[in-house]
Amino acid sequence: MKIFSLAIDDEIIETNPCSRVKRFRLNNERVRYLTHAEEARLLNELADYPLLKNIVTMAIYTGFRRGAIFRLKWSEVDFSLRVVRTLDKNGKPKVVPMANKLFEILKSLPKENEFVFPSPKTDLPLTDVKKGFKIARENAGIKNFRFHDLRHTTATRLAENGVDAFTIAEILGHSDLRMTKRYTHSTSKSKRKAIDGLEAASENCPKFVPNENRQADGFA
Repeated sequence: MKIFSLAIDDEIIETNPCSRVKRFRLNNERVRYLTHAEEARLLNELADYPLLKNIVTMAIYTGFRRGAIFRLKWSEVDFSLRVVRTLDKNGKPKVVPMANKLFEILKSLPKENEFVFPSPKTDLPLTDVKKGFKIARENAGIKNFRFHDLRHTTATRLAENGVDAFTIAEILGHSDLRMTKRYTHSTSKSKRKAIDGLEAASENCPKFVPNENRQADGFA
């Protein structure tokens, strides 16, 4: 492309023949998620750090971004309806039901502070858990994994359980279904279920019973 631009500047050619050629889009989407075994090891490493353990658990069971968890207030937690209300990164309201495990955790936490997970040092919202999360992750033998990948874990598990793309997008706050499809495309479990369904449907079809009286002419 550069050489054609120089040729135009030197009046060797009038137009760039590649100007209408579309460039390939880089496929830099990253989908790394926790296996159930990795989750068990990670939570085990966090047993002595209940604040971080509860934050990680909430991330897995809601798909919330780290900042949304840090800023979460008790006024946004509705125990009667068993839902958590928050705003997505675009400022739009989002309501996510509470899993039983998350419900029990939130019920057990002290509620003197307006924030659900306040900093023990300042009573203000947390600003980071990177150091503690990194130590626990490394001790659990989990490689190539970031806190944000907990959100990928939520989406991937929803897809593996057969949840449709629209529902996943609503839970995660995706404005574009293309962001959600990377999870539905990456789940071998859902693909296996789909193929097994084809086989099951075939087995339920009426069986062909050959007519013994039919002449074999033309089938020899």
